[in-house]
Amino acid sequence: MDLLERLFPTVAQIDGKTAVSRHANGEVLMLDVRKPHEIKRGGAVPGAVHVPLEFIRHAANPNSPHYSPKLTREMPVVVFCHLGDISARAARMLMKMGYSDVMELGVFRNWLEAGGPVVK
Repeated sequence: MDLLERLFPTVAQIDGKTAVSRHANGEVLMLDVRKPHEIKRGGAVPGAVHVPLEFIRHAANPNSPHYSPKLTREMPVVVFCHLGDISARAARMLMKMGYSDVMELGVFRNWLEAGGPVVK
């Protein structure tokens, strides 16, 4: 991996239907990086881990007291947010931290349009 790739890793994209199917089969962890008020307004993906962007470094670091044990490097992670820009940043951050199987769904709307379940 060259320096440019380490600094700006390419994140795989995943479409809504594939994300919904893989989540239903327990194959991926959904990582919601929306703000709490966005989740309250739009609903949540059942079983998703909610970590705002500013806390990703802590929640994804096993050495941090704020580590989220669901965020393991063994489980593929699908990241999404409200507008798409934050999920891209979060996905690249995870990859820089050693998470190798990270995909970006982009916006929560992609989940909804694919018929993904939502908890209000």
